[in-house]
Amino acid sequence: MSDYRLGDEAIAHAAKYGVDLDDNQQKYVRGTFAVNESDGQYSNSLTCDCQPRRNGKGESLQTICAYAAHKLGEHTLHSAHRLDTSEDAFRRIDELARHPYLKSIYAPTYSNGKQSYRLGDVGGGVSFRARGGKAGRGLSDIDRVIYDEAQILYRSAMAAASPTTLTAEFGQTCLAGSAGVGSQPGEDPESSAVWWDYRRAGILQNAGLVESPGLFWHESTAETWTINPETFDIEFHTPDPHDRKNWYLANPALRAGRITEAKLSGMLTQLGESLFLRECLNVWDPPPNRGVRNSKLSPEAWASAVDVESSVATGLVLAVDADWDAASAVIYVAGRRSDGTRHVGVVAAAPGISWVEARLKALIQELEADQKRPLKIGYDSTGPAKVLEPILKKATAGPIDLVALAGSAYSAACVGFANGVDSGDIKHRGDIETTSAVNAARVRRYGQQDSWIWHSADHQNISPLRCATVAAWTAELVPVRLSAYEDAMS
Repeated sequence: MSDYRLGDEAIAHAAKYGVDLDDNQQKYVRGTFAVNESDGQYSNSLTCDCQPRRNGKGESLQTICAYAAHKLGEHTLHSAHRLDTSEDAFRRIDELARHPYLKSIYAPTYSNGKQSYRLGDVGGGVSFRARGGKAGRGLSDIDRVIYDEAQILYRSAMAAASPTTLTAEFGQTCLAGSAGVGSQPGEDPESSAVWWDYRRAGILQNAGLVESPGLFWHESTAETWTINPETFDIEFHTPDPHDRKNWYLANPALRAGRITEAKLSGMLTQLGESLFLRECLNVWDPPPNRGVRNSKLSPEAWASAVDVESSVATGLVLAVDADWDAASAVIYVAGRRSDGTRHVGVVAAAPGISWVEARLKALIQELEADQKRPLKIGYDSTGPAKVLEPILKKATAGPIDLVALAGSAYSAACVGFANGVDSGDIKHRGDIETTSAVNAARVRRYGQQDSWIWHSADHQNISPLRCATVAAWTAELVPVRLSAYEDAMS
């Protein structure tokens, strides 16, 4: 059994110097200071607080540091990924130390990158360090290590800091961060591996499936999941970013009135769906080497759909897509074959995106000259193809329809593409671009139902598969006609 009196005292202590914690923050503070009734040790040697951006993690950590220093005489090492985060944490507690309520003998150290906060009367304090291979080495009498920005945390940094608590009577480690990262350009897909491991253990423990002694996992997210009770595999389901119920579910600060719907709405417009899900709804990027294998479209099914003579006979459409870092782009063609099934194939694929406008314009002119004008051009407006939107709008200023797939429509397109290949309704010539993307692709649940979308857990380029998917879906929107087109690839 755990005694939560220290946590309650810490919350009351914070209120006296002007920090009023909401229910969500209080839960983490109480979990951190929970004590075993049997031996007086902390019930949780490792506590984790995972919240969306701007939801009060800093105030929770400040409360823990201040109470531990002023009332328990403990010394905490605060470690952050970035120097400015470490300095901001120091400024918080430096200002707090001057509050009349605390009345301690305060001895701050302002050395750049090595700020500290020591109390001469009770012996407690906080040392602040930006993370690195040496951060924490040389420090002694540390009772608690805090790893802020835990979504970017490597074991090498933990190796430098965590052993400082080995001789502490009540040693404890606290992690705080937001959703795991790795999907955006310049991000290391392994940077959240430690955070993922703790999350998985916390999810399984909170579900009552395994025991992780000493671990307290506390998370606010709109993401949901299902667990296979036999294998303990976890399948994650992406929420609808436009459903405001999910905003309240993920953001305690919204429920507490510290942020507003209007601000979150503006953030959705600024960031787009993918980054809004991660930064504001705490939906994690796919973990490195932990993605669900693509069981929806097997390489065998894709190979069986090869027809080297395949071509478009009617209802010709185009689709465009790009890789996430705009390192490459592709243009695809699709339409009905003479036997009524659909053909998809690559028209152009090249590095960068600057070439797309001229190539698309020339392609349309060529097709129109041969009386094969494309009827529609499709793209995924919530994916990396968003960067090409101005070009596509210019290309479709005339009689060509622009089809923008978004959210559930793109998910339906993915399901339809896999079903089309399996049923024999989609054929292709076996081009290397799409085949490589099919082999690299994974699937990720989307929304609250059984919908899913393509994704690459290993940062491989699957834009050819996304583009083929959009092209096939766009072709499905064109009514079947009797007039014939010749092969657009000839």
